[in-house]
Formats: sequence, structure tokens, C-alpha cells
Amino acid sequence: MLKQLTEELFRYSVILTSEEDLKIEPITINNVLEESIASFYTIFKKEKCKFLLRLSFHRKKIVRNLDRSAISRIFANLLNNVVKYSNGDLEVTLFENGEIHFINHASNLTEIEVGKLFDRFYTVNNARNSTGLGLSISKALVEKMNGTISAEYNNEMLNICIVFDL
Repeated sequence: MLKQLTEELFRYSVILTSEEDLKIEPITINNVLEESIASFYTIFKKEKCKFLLRLSFHRKKIVRNLDRSAISRIFANLLNNVVKYSNGDLEVTLFENGEIHFINHASNLTEIEVGKLFDRFYTVNNARNSTGLGLSISKALVEKMNGTISAEYNNEMLNICIVFDL
């Protein structure tokens, strides 16, 4: 656990302090999102036998100027959190305006906890095998690419929304 925390903290500090620009290029968000979800298929199946995944992608290709590895990392961090904390469901929606929503049941969260989700080292219920850096890293990467990330909680449903404007 200490090794994992050290590695994640190093990655986090590199992201925050890096003077190097990200490799920004036109990226089709649909493709990266599909690849990310496909890479988690085995984990979803193993961790949650009754995992329900609803996907709703706009047929039109949504292209934004982003760093491919950064957007992949963001999606992987969000999907990893779903595996750890959801009640066995996930709905991913990509809208034509570039908004991406990751929605899942997350019982027993409070508004205070949701407000801290992007804080460094914060974990819900002192989760084991979690550094509390995944969503902080995601937020830093989203903001480096001039996007926004937010979380809302209603009726035990957690909605994490990412927006990359044109």
C-alpha cells in the first residue's frame, strides 16, 4: 500500500508541477471512451457479477483538442472508482456538446463527502487499496486541458460530469 501511495503521489506531483505542455491534438472522445470502458470489461465482470453498464454515445464523433494519454487516465480513474464504490451499475453518456457523465448508485454518501471527492488523499469510508489521489489527478488533468469536472449527488446517484468545450 505504501508503494502504491508513493507512486501515485509522485504522479500527482509531476502533473501539478510539470512545466511541459501536454501533447494536445484533435482527439475523438467517443473512441477513447469506448477503449477505456472496454479495457475495464474484465474487471467489471470479475468485481460485480451483476454490473449493469448503460452506454449512450452520440453517433456524431465528438472531437476536442486534448492529450490522449491524459484523457485515458481520467477515464481510467473514474472507472476504477466505479468498481470500488458503486452499487454495481454505471451509466456513461457522451453528449454532442462534449459533456461526459459517469452516473452510478453510491449508497450512503453525504453532500460533504461528495464535496471532497476531488480533494487530495480523500477516500470514502477509508477505503482499502486506495490512495485518495485518483480523482485529484483527474481534476488536475481536466483543468490542464481547459475543461471542468464536477460531482453531484441526488437520490443515492453520483453524477460526475466532465466538460471539454470546443
